[in-house]
Amino acid sequence: MMAFQLGESTQIHTGGFLEATPHCVVRSEDLAGKKIGRNAFALFMQPDPLEEMKVPEGLDPDSVKEKVAYKIPALKDRWDNGIFFKEFHGRTIKHYS
Repeated sequence: MMAFQLGESTQIHTGGFLEATPHCVVRSEDLAGKKIGRNAFALFMQPDPLEEMKVPEGLDPDSVKEKVAYKIPALKDRWDNGIFFKEFHGRTIKHYS
C-alpha cells in the first residue's frame, strides 16, 4: 500500500485549498504487551530551508491558520505568512519539546 499525506507546507502554499492531514500513531492500552507490531517506511520531503512559507497572492493567511488539526499544535502558533521554512520547522519542533 502506498499513501500520500499532504503536510502543512502544502496547506500554506495552496492557501488552505489542500489541507494537511492530522496524524499521529497511538497505541491503545488494551494492545500493550500483546506483541503486535506496526511497521512503516516514511519518506519526508520538505521545502528548502530558505523557502518562504506564504499563501498565494490574494488569499488571506488567517484562513489557513485557523484550521484545527486535533491535538497537533495550532498552525497559527507556529507560522507567520512569509517566514522561511527553517523558522517554521524550528517553531514546530519547539512545540513538541
